[in-house]
Amino acid sequence: MRRCCIKRVSIRQKIQNNCFFFFCVFSFFHFVDNQPRLGENIYRIQYRQSGENEREGLSGTATVFNKPAGVLHIQVYPNPTIGKVMVEFVILSPNSSTIQVWDAYGRVILETEVPEYTEKKELDLSSLPLGVYWLRIYSENVREQVVKVVKSE
Repeated sequence: MRRCCIKRVSIRQKIQNNCFFFFCVFSFFHFVDNQPRLGENIYRIQYRQSGENEREGLSGTATVFNKPAGVLHIQVYPNPTIGKVMVEFVILSPNSSTIQVWDAYGRVILETEVPEYTEKKELDLSSLPLGVYWLRIYSENVREQVVKVVKSE
């Protein structure tokens, strides 16, 4: 389940189909993403034009950075992992944060504090058995974020 303050992202893309000297034909496309991911979202529209000048192609890319207020913006990688996981704070927080690692039984296996304005924090899960874990990242005055991490061989 994705938690997000923005309900959807709307992209309007203008495609230049034909251009001969001063005469250009443009097509306009509209796309709505009802569940945009936190952070950077890159969109590209595949189009098919019918009629006497049939053609198809891809639009240029449109980049939207989804950063709703009151949400921690993090990325966790690699996932799945064989041991170490990097938690990257996309937008630096002026408050310290806490990262908890939970197992499938809901027990807190690991807990660490992250100082304010920290860009990256590495977690070592190599001592844990293979399985599914959840990282709970929270800070003062922001909504917590929970990320599933798989530890595999």
